[in-house]
Amino acid sequence: MKNWMRKADARPADMNHLQVKYNLVQISFWAASCAICAFIAIFLQAKGLTNTQIGTVTGGACILNIVLSPFLSGLTSRFNKISLQGYVMAGMAVTVIGYLLCAYVSLPVIALMVVYMITYCVNISMVPLIASISMNYTAAGHEVNFGLARGLGSITYAICAVGLTQMTTIFNPMILSVIYLIGVAAFFAILMSTPKTYAAGNEEAKGGSLIEMVGKYKSFFGILIGFAFLFTAVTSLATYQINIIKNLGGTEAVYGISVFASAATELPFMAMAGKLQKRFSAMNLMAAAAVCYIARNLLIAYAPTLPLMFLGLMLQGASYGLMTAVITVYVNDHLESQDQVMGQTMITVLTCGVGSCLGNVLGGILQDTMGIDVMFFFTSMMTLIGAAIIILTVVASKRLVIRRIRKSYQM
Repeated sequence: MKNWMRKADARPADMNHLQVKYNLVQISFWAASCAICAFIAIFLQAKGLTNTQIGTVTGGACILNIVLSPFLSGLTSRFNKISLQGYVMAGMAVTVIGYLLCAYVSLPVIALMVVYMITYCVNISMVPLIASISMNYTAAGHEVNFGLARGLGSITYAICAVGLTQMTTIFNPMILSVIYLIGVAAFFAILMSTPKTYAAGNEEAKGGSLIEMVGKYKSFFGILIGFAFLFTAVTSLATYQINIIKNLGGTEAVYGISVFASAATELPFMAMAGKLQKRFSAMNLMAAAAVCYIARNLLIAYAPTLPLMFLGLMLQGASYGLMTAVITVYVNDHLESQDQVMGQTMITVLTCGVGSCLGNVLGGILQDTMGIDVMFFFTSMMTLIGAAIIILTVVASKRLVIRRIRKSYQM
């Protein structure tokens, strides 16, 4: 019997309005996370850090995530008497403490950078665990539309970005940490109302390690490598988006609108992902998302005016939104049950880990040493390479399926 949900935690009363509850989990998580994710540059610039130092902080957090996320994945399976909700709440408590320290305690620059690295790392490490909660509900027979919930999280993130931009122009950016605390408190209240779910463990088949997963799911890993390249480009453009806007004559007020414009487009594509997968294969949808990434990133990088840059930002749904929703569900549909938490973790490791690390560090260094145009060239190359890898992986996977079909007919 699968160990996703325990009988004591699956009472009919607990399952009432499960979709609504999970929607609110995603909404509250991304509302809170907006304060720590969307305003990295503004917050750390207010603390006196340079672009290179900001890139080092966010890049270092992503490197830590490469280690922490797989560790947490293994931990949830090994000690699966603790619910996934319990692990998430513990992690988010750490982030609240860290963010408040960064904001209101006078720390040396190095100490500030280290504390923010850890805080940001733990925050993004919660994403695969929150996704796994939804997948476990569905696997236990209580279908939850992950794409819809994640899309609502995106639209909330977008709305919060506009509001928080106004607040940072009126108040000191340090207020972001207090807003984060309030958001996490609301997140805790909602998460505690959901039926507890647990990582698969103590089964005959044990989940594989990160290295074992690479050999076991080659097509999945190929898609992730391409996604990592795309994420490298996206991270550079997103982290330093305020600089791009100022370069085109915009202000911080425009920045808030730009974050809203991009994140708001994710909802329809994430919500439709389930229906689209009934008509098109997951591989084809991910290839389509890769093509949209090319249009998105090149428009943002080389747009001569703010309206054209906004056009690129509004392709966020067709690129990131579609890719994220499809690949998350792909893990649940194509990976064995004991590998699914690690599968969600691999998505985070190769995108928010490797991709974000390269994008943040190299994006900051290239801007400070050679200018923003060189960063644009870098993001363009990363985009084209990533899209090519995904498309080639999709083509190769189709050929493999055709060979298997022919072989089955010959037998």
